[in-house]
Amino acid sequence: MFGGGRAGLVLLDEQDQLESGLDIIAQPPGKRLQSVALLSGGEKALTAMALMFAIFKYRPSRSACWTRSTRRSTTRTSVGSSRC
Repeated sequence: MFGGGRAGLVLLDEQDQLESGLDIIAQPPGKRLQSVALLSGGEKALTAMALMFAIFKYRPSRSACWTRSTRRSTTRTSVGSSRC
């Protein structure tokens, strides 16, 4: 989305992996590697979207088709239809 850069996820507590939080580290092109909390608002939004796309690419989900189901629910002929 940025036309380059890199990112990673870091566990906050490696001893308790099931309850640990995650820190998102991102490096947009031309910037240094830093926590997502230090990025600008636009960079945070693009980083979050890139992370979501990466997760959906790795493990697709049927719930990702909400735009089609939302559009379908507004038409009269599709009442009761729940397929994606």
